[in-house]
Amino acid sequence: MAQSAQITIARPGSYAFLRSYKIIVDERDIGRIRANEVVRLSITPGTHTIYLRLDWGGSNKIDFTASEGSEVKFECGTNQTGWRLFYPLIWILISGDEFLWIRMTK
Repeated sequence: MAQSAQITIARPGSYAFLRSYKIIVDERDIGRIRANEVVRLSITPGTHTIYLRLDWGGSNKIDFTASEGSEVKFECGTNQTGWRLFYPLIWILISGDEFLWIRMTK
């Protein structure tokens, strides 16, 4: 049987940017996540890098290690709050990899 591990990503609801985010692991697009959704994806055990993309904007990158049979949990969202809600295109262009965020949870 092939070895596998799992990542779980939760995206709490937000009125900003309801479009789905691309989930990138090791520079490969492995899925999408929408608002109010929890996504579970299988990965190979080992060391990986995860981040999110939405058009020109992205998130911070997280390096993590997943052992065989383990589950690594993340939560994600957008930094588009306050004044940024009214100028989304400008915020995307100037924020780069700070437009979205992702963090590991327990």
